[in-house]
Amino acid sequence: MRAGAAFDPARVEAGDTFALRVLVSGVQAAPRRVSFAAWHKQLPAANMLDRSEWTRSGAQWVQRFTLIAFDSI
Repeated sequence: MRAGAAFDPARVEAGDTFALRVLVSGVQAAPRRVSFAAWHKQLPAANMLDRSEWTRSGAQWVQRFTLIAFDSI
């Protein structure tokens, strides 16, 4: 299994909304959940506005999160 993530846009200012796409390949079934434990200080639960269901895109699974920045990152 391989996993990766990408922000869109790569730079945001306080008050901006942005997307985080999580990509997982090498598994047949959709992953169950994404843990933000390692990012808790930068992305607390209050910053998450929305998340999509897992969708298949070619050989990988994709889930999109919509977040809001309270500090520039």
